[in-house]
Amino acid sequence: MSAHSELRKDGLAKQHTPWVKRPDMNGSVDTDLAAAAADAIEVLTTVPAESIKVTARSGWLYLQGELESRHQRTIVEDVTRICRESEA
Repeated sequence: MSAHSELRKDGLAKQHTPWVKRPDMNGSVDTDLAAAAADAIEVLTTVPAESIKVTARSGWLYLQGELESRHQRTIVEDVTRICRESEA
């Protein structure tokens, strides 16, 4: 039995929330969504704002840039996921 299956059996494996595409296709909503995500990254993390470029198209967030660690990546993903869900 693999370590992954043991973690899953014990309920310790991280549960990923699936991304849900927003039905609204309005361009101004994309601008607002990208701005809210960028603000959330700046306020809620220690990741330098200039290291991440946030854009949105058709209700989807796109993050580009380089981070120093996997931990920072996880934090940025979680913060933008929360931001996305609150905008829906």
